[in-house]
Order: sequence, then C-alpha cells, then structure tokens
Amino acid sequence: AFAPSVAKEVNMKSSPATLEVKPLPPKPPADFSGAVGNFTLKTEANPKKADVGDPITINATPTGRGNFDRVSAPALENDNGWHKYPPSDTFKQDDDVGISGAKSFETVVSANENKKELPPLVFSYFDPTKESYVTLKSDPIPLSITGGNTSSPRPSASALAPAPRTPPPVPPPPAPTPARHR
Repeated sequence: AFAPSVAKEVNMKSSPATLEVKPLPPKPPADFSGAVGNFTLKTEANPKKADVGDPITINATPTGRGNFDRVSAPALENDNGWHKYPPSDTFKQDDDVGISGAKSFETVVSANENKKELPPLVFSYFDPTKESYVTLKSDPIPLSITGGNTSSPRPSASALAPAPRTPPPVPPPPAPTPARHR
C-alpha cells in the first residue's frame, strides 16, 4: 500500500540571470507586426476557378517558434483588383508555454476583375539569431477568375458607325420621244 502524499511548500532560490535586451533595428518592413522568432509560411487558396466577385478562401499558416501573439495575417504583396475581408485565426501550440506552434489565418478575398493568379503573400518577422528582419514570400497561386470585363480589343469607331445611307438609285429620265410631224 502507498502512503498518501501531502503537499508541502518549499522555498527555493536561484542565481540571478543577466539578460541583454537589444532594441529592434530601425526601418522594419511595412507588414511587420512585431513577431519575433523563426517561422516558415504555408499558403493555399480555394477554389482555383471562380467568377469575378466570387469568394476565394486563402489559408496562410506561419509555423515555428516565437511570440505568436504578435503574428498577424500574411498580406497580399499586391492587392490591386482584390477585395479583402477581415481574417480569422486559430493557434495550435506545440509546447506548454505557447512559443512553438502554428497560427492559421483564413482570409476571404474576391477578384474585381479577371485574374490568372493570386499574388504572393508576405509575412515579416524579426529573427533574433540573424539579428535582422526576414520577409517570407509565398509563390503565386494559379487561378482562373473570369466573367469580368474582357481585355479584348475594342472595335474601331468606323466599325461602330452605321453604314452610310446611299440613296436608292434614281432611274435615268426617259429619253424624249421625237415629235412626229404630220
């Protein structure tokens, strides 16, 4: 048989630790939100075929070690021609303290015009080992967005002008008949 355990408070002392705190370098990338650590980025988008204005869901997941509370959604490198909705996020931690894991962002976008690809997504963070900012960039994702204004050449003004009206042919006047003399 086992004896019951009794909780007991124990005071412990540790040696003081010396920390060196350095400021972040100036001029961070425009999309830097304060994430510090070491990350990788995985992206995907669905559906790959849609009409202009239809929703496309982008899933972007920074994974690694760092301060995930400051990890923000990766942004389109070029958002011209896109309408974006606010992202939602979920965090799956791989440790007890929440500095290792994956933060997944789901962002819905719609194209305002015909598109052949989703531009790269970018995510910037500060890497304390390299002591520099790092910007991760996904590959463009091929898409087929159709149904908007086509870029086919416009007809020329002469092709749009109505055909000139030509008056109906006028029959020649009757030839005078010679007068007969009696």
